[in-house]
Amino acid sequence: MDFNKVGYEPKKNSVEMDETGKAIVISIKLKKLEGLVLTEDLLAQVDKGNKLFAAGQVDEALAVFGGDAQQEPGGLHHQPERR
Repeated sequence: MDFNKVGYEPKKNSVEMDETGKAIVISIKLKKLEGLVLTEDLLAQVDKGNKLFAAGQVDEALAVFGGDAQQEPGGLHHQPERR
């Protein structure tokens, strides 16, 4: 069994089950991660925004950074430097 939650260390456990035995109660505690947690979706949004910004499409890049990226729980709020 795999347990995953954004902001927490993933945990993997295996359990042997016997169909004729009693129900097994499993208690899992996930360790909270320190610092910033970046999900694959959030990293993809940041990459897309960076590419738009590098191509000179500043308004489109800011829309990417200000839109979906901010909706990621515990996510990153990125403001590219204007040159």
